Amino acid sequence: MQHKLQSLKSGIKWGSFYAISLILSKIIRGLIIPKILDPSSYGLFSSISLFTRYLQFADLGANAYFIKEIPHLHFNKSASEKQAFVDQTYSLIALSFVLIALYLGGTAYFYKGSHAEFYGTALVILIPITILAKLKDFYISYAIGIQNYRKSVFASVVNNYVGLVLVCAGVFLYGALGGVLGMLIAEILVFVYVLRSVRLNVTFFVSKSTFRTWKQNIKQLMVSMSDLFNSTIDQIVILMAFDVAALGFYAFGLTFSWLLESISEIYNTASYPKLMAITKTSRTEAADLIDRTLRCYLLTSLLVVPAAIYMIEILVTFYFTQYLNGLTVYSVMMFLGLSRGAMAILRRGYIALDKEKNYVIISLWAGVIYAVCMTISWWMQLSFTKLIEVIVAANLFSLLALYFVLGKMRDNAFWINILLLIVFVAFVASYQNLFRSEIFSAFVLDSGSFALLLMTGISAVIVYADRAVIRAYLQ
Repeated sequence: MQHKLQSLKSGIKWGSFYAISLILSKIIRGLIIPKILDPSSYGLFSSISLFTRYLQFADLGANAYFIKEIPHLHFNKSASEKQAFVDQTYSLIALSFVLIALYLGGTAYFYKGSHAEFYGTALVILIPITILAKLKDFYISYAIGIQNYRKSVFASVVNNYVGLVLVCAGVFLYGALGGVLGMLIAEILVFVYVLRSVRLNVTFFVSKSTFRTWKQNIKQLMVSMSDLFNSTIDQIVILMAFDVAALGFYAFGLTFSWLLESISEIYNTASYPKLMAITKTSRTEAADLIDRTLRCYLLTSLLVVPAAIYMIEILVTFYFTQYLNGLTVYSVMMFLGLSRGAMAILRRGYIALDKEKNYVIISLWAGVIYAVCMTISWWMQLSFTKLIEVIVAANLFSLLALYFVLGKMRDNAFWINILLLIVFVAFVASYQNLFRSEIFSAFVLDSGSFALLLMTGISAVIVYADRAVIRAYLQ
């Protein structure tokens, strides 16, 4: 049985609901955990993600390929073909649990560096956390892929808020390690909810057919590996060049820049089932959808960034006073959120158009340049602020390289998106270098506040002038 594609309105509606709830949970979490933990402890707690990020490779790209193919199978193929693919992916993910246990257990046993006691315990607890998270993500990915946005969003919201409550409680009671224990309890509860909410019959089997898509899986694996390399090299260099306290300041700044990445997730979640389904019939229509998705994302980001900068200034000046030393870089780090959010949209485009090889080559070249620049910065003993600026510039370079190859430079849509990106850069750079006051006041209209108001007005005019594109995108 084939199913009819929905308009993007439903995806945008539920995606917006999810993003708002996610942003609120991140804000609440960001208000609580950094307040309880000092920068060193916060950096320690944040650093555990460096051990788990590479575990997405344990299934050798099976889940990434599942995300790509399930919309096409659901909307264009028979139920039996879809079910066979679901069972195959589930089996590959289940087999990856052995690698997860060996990697985390072995690392916990052999790690003898600083904070060995914390990492030894935390990494063992991360074994069941990671396994449950991979299964949960598989079920949620299926719900999104068949455009069952309501169930996928409710499952994700439950995941965010149960995790918020239990992680904050754990941090309050037992510090950084308590936060890890809170993550474990949250994953158990959320997985039970997801099983009851997303009805999906799966069968585990191991045979030759289990591995018949290994070539396609490897292509998705290479995409994920290149992404992860580019998204973690910055934290590794900061940790090597400075200490966990500097990583804590950087992780705190990422909390705000992530706001723009969450906006990208709204558009990606809404558009990707349609994108993957129509690619098989019309690559031109798929390419146009990618351009419109990026356009709407950049327009939304322009509206959001002045308010986001204002919020950062207020929170750091009056609430997160222990993070005040990093205030000069937090607004600059909004570039990271924008570039990574835009690259997430382009990544889906490369995957949909079967250009994964091009994406990997460009990403790796950009990543090598990225790594060389940061290594030189480290060798030259640049300040923390200068190193952040190098990271931002490298991310923008990666974004431009990916878009210049994927985009159609002869089309007006391409150059309008480039112009919107330039406007965003001009907003943040001019505020940081020309208008920002050294002493921020929430209730005084100084040069910085006036500049942010002016930017908001300009953004509103740009969005209004381009409203036809947004209206057409939602059809």
